[in-house]
Amino acid sequence: DYDEPPAADQQINVLQGDSGGNLWIGTEQGLKRLDPQTGGVLTFRHDPDQVDSISNDEVLSLFEDDANRLWVGTANGLNRLEQDGSFTRYLTGVSSGVSTITAIASDGSEKLWFGSHGGLIHFDPAESTYRVFRNNPNKPHSLGSNRISVLFSDDCGRLWIGLEDMGMDLLTDFSEDSLQVVSFEHMAYDPQSLSHNAVQVITQDKGGLIWVGTGGGGVNKANPETRAFGY
Repeated sequence: DYDEPPAADQQINVLQGDSGGNLWIGTEQGLKRLDPQTGGVLTFRHDPDQVDSISNDEVLSLFEDDANRLWVGTANGLNRLEQDGSFTRYLTGVSSGVSTITAIASDGSEKLWFGSHGGLIHFDPAESTYRVFRNNPNKPHSLGSNRISVLFSDDCGRLWIGLEDMGMDLLTDFSEDSLQVVSFEHMAYDPQSLSHNAVQVITQDKGGLIWVGTGGGGVNKANPETRAFGY
């Protein structure tokens, strides 16, 4: 049976189309699948008595991988939707904000990047193993902040990391033990710097320019090669 579509006053956190033509809607009250052909809506909710239900009803991020599997980031853990409608859970109950999965992106192979409130996570689905990279004040090329708002992989495979409060990082190198980023922050004296440090959206146009939406400084565009911003 289908449910009602999201109410007009219901908060929508994220939207994701899939390869089957469905629209997935992440809300504060669960995950919804909309069939655009019929208008039917199916809702997936957390059930504390079912270990294969979605781990939390606050859905923050969605991503379909190359194998057409849907990954769902929530306020408490990561989920992979299985073909039978059940969920496989990962990273639930992890401390230091790591369980709050705010963004998902591919690493260009079969592994995934997850943004969280506790750092950047590199995840291997085949082994169910992960590594967390965090800000280290003693390492100038570490993450600018542990609170990640958005991830975007551009057409050259570069990972752009939007931060809630410290601008944006571009991943330039990483190993199993460490990573290096180039950081972009708002500088009042530099008109070619990022316009605001609260980064909320990152995308790329057909010409290769990177567009950045902020929470107070409007929209920025940047050439990935020169790394200079304009608004």
